Amino acid sequence: MSPRLNSVLSPRDLPRAELGAIVLDGEAYRVDECIALIDQAAGPETRAAALALLLPPRLIAEQHTAAWIWGVLREPPARHQVCSDIAARARPAFDARLDVREVVILHDDIVVLSGTAV
Repeated sequence: MSPRLNSVLSPRDLPRAELGAIVLDGEAYRVDECIALIDQAAGPETRAAALALLLPPRLIAEQHTAAWIWGVLREPPARHQVCSDIAARARPAFDARLDVREVVILHDDIVVLSGTAV
C-alpha cells in the first residue's frame, strides 16, 4: 500500500516541478507557496495549514497574514507578517519571506487553526 499524501503539500513534500504539474493537471490549486488537493475546501483551515508548513512553530500570524487566513484578503501578502510572544524568547532564523516582531499578547487573543497560531 502506498503512503497517503497530506491534503496540503509544500516543496518539502514534493519538488516544485511536481507541485506545479499537479496544479496543471487540475488535481490541486495553489495556496501561497503550497498546493491543496481539490477535495480540500478553500477556507481558513486550508490557508492556515499551508502557512503551518512554512512557519516555525512559535510564530503567530498577524495583520495582513491573519487577514488572508480568515479570507479578508484574496492573495497572501508578499511577506508574511508574524509575531512572537515576548515571553516565548524565540529567536527564529532569518527568513526573507517573514516580517517578525515581538509583542506582548494574551493567549486568549490567539486562535489555533490547522496548527497555525493566528
